[in-house]
Formats: sequence, structure tokens, C-alpha cells
Amino acid sequence: MKEIEQRLDKYPDAQVLLKDCQRCYIAQRGQLLLPKVATSIEAFQRQHGTDTCNMVRSGCNYLCRLCQSEHQLYFHFFTLPSMELNGLLESLCFSLYDVLRPIIIKINHLETLAELCSILNTEMLEEQVKLKEDELASFGTIITQMLQDVQQRLVYRAQKFIDSDIRGYAPAAGDLAYPEKLILTEELNIPVELASDNDDSVFEGDANRQRVVPPKKVAAADIHAMWYPTVRRSILCMSKLYRCIEKSIFEGIAQEALFQCVVSLKTAAQTIQRNRVCVFILCNPFIVSVLNSIYCVIEVVQMYEVGNLIYRLVPST
Repeated sequence: MKEIEQRLDKYPDAQVLLKDCQRCYIAQRGQLLLPKVATSIEAFQRQHGTDTCNMVRSGCNYLCRLCQSEHQLYFHFFTLPSMELNGLLESLCFSLYDVLRPIIIKINHLETLAELCSILNTEMLEEQVKLKEDELASFGTIITQMLQDVQQRLVYRAQKFIDSDIRGYAPAAGDLAYPEKLILTEELNIPVELASDNDDSVFEGDANRQRVVPPKKVAAADIHAMWYPTVRRSILCMSKLYRCIEKSIFEGIAQEALFQCVVSLKTAAQTIQRNRVCVFILCNPFIVSVLNSIYCVIEVVQMYEVGNLIYRLVPST
């Protein structure tokens, strides 16, 4: 091949001969690899079953290594690039894409879609493709297309989630148990407790017999249990989206989620007002306590720094 490439400028027929050699090489590699890739993808499906995230990760890592190997092997024989090589590598990657796309467009869980975005964008595009753009250009093209499919599905499911689980939420009796929930919240954060007579701990102020203790550490799940359900769901929805989609799209969905959340809070307050006798004492604490949880979120969303706040508010899963 080297001898042919050196004669390209002198002999017109050398160009035709080189193209024939490249096409023959690509055709033979395609006949060898395409069935093997299809078999490997079927094996990943059997291995991971319904675990879509691990199946995507395994399939992408496999094709990433394969594309690198094929690129290196091609340039072991040729020194000039070929469009036929890019076509072969894209065909190999499309074998995985054709299997995964029907699965992706049926996923309903925001958590799964958000994890897929992280796998494709962070693990594949940023950690693999950007480091070896020449070898993985074709692979990156297919991964980008797959990522766009996942993002479109994520946005669609987020909109459905807001419509059904926030706007359409029907509160249960326990959700409107105010001021009982506020009293319980205060009890969970008492910093000082009275000591028993047989307590041998060290005291400060023996006359009062009070033992100084640090504030109780309340689990994040306990604190979130005191939030009105639509508040939890709004923050959960935004936590799944903000790193996965473009800023402008995220801001629109976040504003819609928070708007519907505030509407649900006003509706809940009106229900409490109808069911309780003392409106000012019982209804006002509900609105104040719950709105305090989301006003800071609204402010941060407008600044597009919601991520740091969400990680403090939403428990890790």
C-alpha cells in the first residue's frame, strides 16, 4: 500500500487502484465484524436484561474499543484516510443504536433517563470521544444522536410528570395535617433535653439539671417527609434535569414545575382554611413553612445555580 500511495502524483491509475484496495479492505472487515457485533449486542441484552443503563454502558464501551482497534488497524496498512472507514465504523455503531432506540423511547422513569444522559454525555463523549477525536469521530456521532433521543424522552417524561404528579396531585388527609406537622418538625430539632436523676453525664448548671447536647441530627428523609408532596416532587424533577438538558429548556421546565407547585400549595391552604376553625393560626403556618422551602429554589432557578441547592435538599439515592 505504501508503494501505491507514493505513486499517486505520478500515475493516475494509482488513485483508482488505491480506492479499490480500500473498498476491498473495508468490505472484508465489514463482513467479518457486523455479525460479530450483532452477536455481542444480543449477549449484552441477555446479560443485563431490563437493566438498560448497564446494557448501554457495556455496549458503548465495547464499540468504543472496537472503533479504536479498527482505526488503528486500518492505518497499519494505509496512511491516507478513507470515507469508507468512517462508513464502516458508523455501521458498527448503528447496530447498537438500532437496538437501544426502541428501548429508550419506552422508558418512563426520570431517574433512568437522567442516568443514561450521564453515561452518554460524561462517560462516553467527555471521557472518551474528546480525548481521541480522530479515532472515535464516528462513534461520537452515533452517541450524540443517541443522547439527543434520551434528552427528548427525558423532557417529554418530565412534562408528563409535572402534569400528573404536581398539577394533578390530589392531597390525602395526612398531607393537610397542619399544625400537627409543624409541631412535629419543632420536636425533631430540640437542642436541649432534661436529664434523668440517674444520669451520670457532665452537666452545666447543676441547679437546673440540664444536660447540654448537640442538636439532634435528623435524617434528610425525615425532613423531606414534612414537606408538602408537590414540593418534594418539584425539586426531585429539577434534580434529574438540570445536568442533562440545555439551560433554556431546563429553565422553562423548572418554571412550569414551580408554578404548578405554588398553585397546589394555594389550593392546599384553601382546603385547610375550609376544614379548620382558626384560619390565621392554622393556614398561615402551612403556607409560610412550605413556601420557605421553595422560595429559595425559585430564586436559584432564576440564576441557574439550582444544582448546588438541589444536592443539599434532595437525599441521595
